[in-house]
Amino acid sequence: MRYVRPLSIFFTLCLLLAGAGMASAQTFNAIVNTGKLNVRQGPAPTFPAIAQLDNRTAISLIGRNADATWVEISVGTVRGWVNARYIATAVNLAALPQTWGGTVVQPTPLPSPFVATVNTAFLNLRSGPGANFSILRKLARGQSMTLQGRNADARWVQVVMPDGLVGWVSARYLSMSVNPASLPLASTTGVTPGAPQPVPVGGQTGIVANVAALSVRLGPGVQFASFTAIPDGTGVSLIARSADGAWLLVQLADGRTGWVSSAFISTSFPLASLPTR
Repeated sequence: MRYVRPLSIFFTLCLLLAGAGMASAQTFNAIVNTGKLNVRQGPAPTFPAIAQLDNRTAISLIGRNADATWVEISVGTVRGWVNARYIATAVNLAALPQTWGGTVVQPTPLPSPFVATVNTAFLNLRSGPGANFSILRKLARGQSMTLQGRNADARWVQVVMPDGLVGWVSARYLSMSVNPASLPLASTTGVTPGAPQPVPVGGQTGIVANVAALSVRLGPGVQFASFTAIPDGTGVSLIARSADGAWLLVQLADGRTGWVSSAFISTSFPLASLPTR
């Protein structure tokens, strides 16, 4: 009979246990790739937001819904669902375990049509019901949205934009198909005021128009790298222009500056009066 030394057996067991521990500790990582990302109780924009994550926040992936359009994540003590469009990861989301059933049981939808349109030149879409909350997007006159809820005094309403972004707007600047007081009281759990917003330079503003997403570049031309893209309807502050007026230096809501094509900026401000860079 072959003799096996006890010491060899000990090291073999250690390696096996270490391998098992590594497998059980496997995690899937991703980062947020949008300015603000709502974490929701379920995989749909109609579920209440329980937290909001900043751009570049690292998150752990837990699972997915049936078609992998929403993923369950955890970060710190927060666990919930985010839209898969707004995260960056090398992981094949379809390979994640399905942690939500094939049919999404959503909160009871509001009777249709609970719609509204902006009735002022520009309207801030905010992360919470008040002017002290961070700006998610600037909306132009005539922009439509779906009403989802209200705050306690019905001065602010929670809305869903056509692309699924959820936020809050002042009810006084909307034309609505319903009395805001008749909307259900919306949850503000996990919603906290954001940092002060940058002051528009000189007060001149514009809004992205006629393009799904507008690239923001490091310089005035397509040869310069794009570091982000802003969707249709986003407001920007106008800082300067290129010599030929084809490019504009703008300030984004998060304070960053970059160059965009002037062909996709709608504004009543005379661009020729901007300084050249």
